Formats: sequence, structure tokens, C-alpha cells
Amino acid sequence: MDSVMIAPSGSSIPTNAQNTPLFTCIACQVAFYSAEQQRTHYRSDWHRYNLKRKVADLPPVTAESFAQRVISQQAKAVENTKRAEFSADCS
Repeated sequence: MDSVMIAPSGSSIPTNAQNTPLFTCIACQVAFYSAEQQRTHYRSDWHRYNLKRKVADLPPVTAESFAQRVISQQAKAVENTKRAEFSADCS
């Protein structure tokens, strides 16, 4: 995602090279060059996850960290499904 920037903490409104304002997400600490990119981000699972973390006074996670967590959860779900399907009758 070359159109997304990390917004430094405690900074004023970030701008791009043409000195035009960027659109930001405070919960995820990222900035976007267009309102459409920002709206798309607001619909993402990553944004929703960081909103829940913000309510719990936890720091936001990066997109990469979130993706790793999702993959880990999916692997656990597959393993749990396999365990649930397995049945052994001991006689």
C-alpha cells in the first residue's frame, strides 16, 4: 500500500509533497491521500479491531501484525474443526 502513510504520534495534520492535507485514522495511526481510501479503510476488519483496542486502552496493531493474527486464528479454527470431526469409540 504505497498510498498509506504512518502518521507520527502527536503530530499536526500530515501533508503530502504538494502540501495538501492527508486523511487520517487516529485509531490505526495511518494517513491516506484520498477520502475514498480513508472510507475503504474504515470498513476494514483491521480498523474495527483497532477501534476495539482503543476502547480497551490498548495500542493499535500494524496491518502486518493484524494479518499475522488473522492467519493464526484461521489455523486454530481449522485445527479445532478437525478435532471436532474426529471421533473415536473405545470399547
